[in-house]
Amino acid sequence: MSRQSKLNLKEMDFSQHPLHPYAGQELHMESPQGAAMMDMMPNPYASQALFPGGEASALQSQEYRELHSFMVDGGDRFGVSCLCFDTQELLWMGNQGGHVTSYYGPHLQKYTSFQVHRDDIRQMAPLKDRGILCLTQSSLKLSNRRGLTQFVFTNADMHDMQCMLVTGATTLLIGGHHTKVIELDLTTPRRNKSMQ
Repeated sequence: MSRQSKLNLKEMDFSQHPLHPYAGQELHMESPQGAAMMDMMPNPYASQALFPGGEASALQSQEYRELHSFMVDGGDRFGVSCLCFDTQELLWMGNQGGHVTSYYGPHLQKYTSFQVHRDDIRQMAPLKDRGILCLTQSSLKLSNRRGLTQFVFTNADMHDMQCMLVTGATTLLIGGHHTKVIELDLTTPRRNKSMQ
């Protein structure tokens, strides 16, 4: 290491920071003894140093813990792409195969299960007393809680859609990887306007 680079490092003086594992120690890597000394020093970032009881005790102190896991509908072929809760405590799950399943109770028993589209479900949003909105890359579908279709909305501007936002009791914004955002009237369902 050159003298100039040592000066630059010394001017920055990161080694004096209290969280630095070797604060206040002078470390020289140019000699074999310095390298051997580095190998003998304990790793301050090892899981045992951070969590004296090991990783298991760290997980036990977290706010949430896994109670149980289960295979979701289509889980052997498709991954889960989105989750949401509705106001009646159903957990809605959309997968990469365009399938939607709802679960209820502490043991997550299946309530309904239906196909929305052939593409993955990008996002879901519950509408109070109306059902569940499901956004795919090219369509928006409202289904009631039993899976019956209320409406399907498609538009020439809907391609590679990614997200939606319910902005009022009857309005919704839809956007994706392009320059337009679509405002939709949920009562008709018709496009109110497109914004760039």
